[in-house]
Amino acid sequence: MKNDPSHPQIMQEARYAHVPNGDPLILRKNDKFLRQKQLDGALEKHHFCYMFSVLTVKAQISLGPWASVAVCDDKQVAYYSNEDKKWIRESLTIDEPPDSRDWYLHQLNTLSSCTVSQCSEKHHFCYMFSVLTVKAQISLGPWASVAVCDDKQVAYYSNEDKKWIRESLTIDEPPDSRDWYLHQLNTLSSCTVSQCSELHVLQRMVGCDLVNFPDGTMNLTVFDEYGFDGEDFIAFNSDALQWIDKNPKAKETKMKWDLQTGRNKFIKKYLNNCMNWISTFNNTKKNSPDVRVFARKAPDDHSKMVLSCLATGFYPRDIEMNIRLNKINIQNQISSGIRPNGDGSFQLRTSVKIDRNHEGSYDCFVIHSSLTEPASIKWDGICINCETEFLWLVIAGAPVLIIVLTVIACIYKKKRSNDLICSSEYYGEVRNGSEQFSHGRGCD
Repeated sequence: MKNDPSHPQIMQEARYAHVPNGDPLILRKNDKFLRQKQLDGALEKHHFCYMFSVLTVKAQISLGPWASVAVCDDKQVAYYSNEDKKWIRESLTIDEPPDSRDWYLHQLNTLSSCTVSQCSEKHHFCYMFSVLTVKAQISLGPWASVAVCDDKQVAYYSNEDKKWIRESLTIDEPPDSRDWYLHQLNTLSSCTVSQCSELHVLQRMVGCDLVNFPDGTMNLTVFDEYGFDGEDFIAFNSDALQWIDKNPKAKETKMKWDLQTGRNKFIKKYLNNCMNWISTFNNTKKNSPDVRVFARKAPDDHSKMVLSCLATGFYPRDIEMNIRLNKINIQNQISSGIRPNGDGSFQLRTSVKIDRNHEGSYDCFVIHSSLTEPASIKWDGICINCETEFLWLVIAGAPVLIIVLTVIACIYKKKRSNDLICSSEYYGEVRNGSEQFSHGRGCD
């Protein structure tokens, strides 16, 4: 189970092994209770389990924000009905779980900073720097840097023009220059500016995470972190105006940078402006997804189709999309993962195999922050290339059909000709105005 506070799942289960005349032994293992009775090495195993899935309301599935079932020996014996707001049990001897539906929703809202009806909105801004020793420089040069807001590039450094190219002039340039980074790398790697015998890489991430809560409050978390040769190196504590060494190699750098009080105050002031940079892009950068649902025949199984849902052109990046049958999510869906488009927006494709002789209503269910409510796009039931297969069969069978019809026509024509000859010989012919009869042979 994923350890994700926005999708907590709780499992309560009891396992036991039963043998007649055996004394019970209760063990605790991995926070699950195991009770077993053993006799002569023979065991009869059983399993009972309550399973709960609690989702934020914004991302709720068709069953509702809370889904729960009880399973005994791999058979469902109870489930919670969100419509009736009660447990539906196969046997009344099964105790209901100790905590209520509202209790689970409250715990989720507490963990995820949500209210009952709305979840917090998160944003991210970050400058990323990569500095390489001259010998190992990449095609962009020894220094590459970009600025990203909510997974979209909004600025980059041009080594050719030796300046920042920014989408908006309201974004402040980073606090340190290109030459400063090269100097730090050369100091850490004991290299000169023009020559280095080994590959070394200095990286930096500086920016902030902003969380807007439903009650109108917000929380800004700033960061300024460095990595050296693929390992965490040093990070800035803006409250204490000091640096935290995350690697034994960084102790000397920490002592030196802690003494640079003027630079540290400037970095703190610089980071506090991060909220304004996020607002610059977040106010106008929301695009709704363009969604299409279509099906093609499965390449490896002609009895099935591949039903696909494609969403493209959406921004911000986060999206939830599922293919449903009769408004219930289908299992074993294959996702392409969220991918970038050339214009800065994103796309996502989800597919699943279904029977060609399908029954029921299929749709694509999409949740995105640009939409006032979730969108449902129904499949029209058309398979794009399934009819093509039938057409090729017709085309391939046409020559055979023509040959068969030609043979039938020839047989019919020959038989018809024989019938006419027979009639002439039996009834006679009129030639030159006189009637002549022939009795040389008979007709069948």
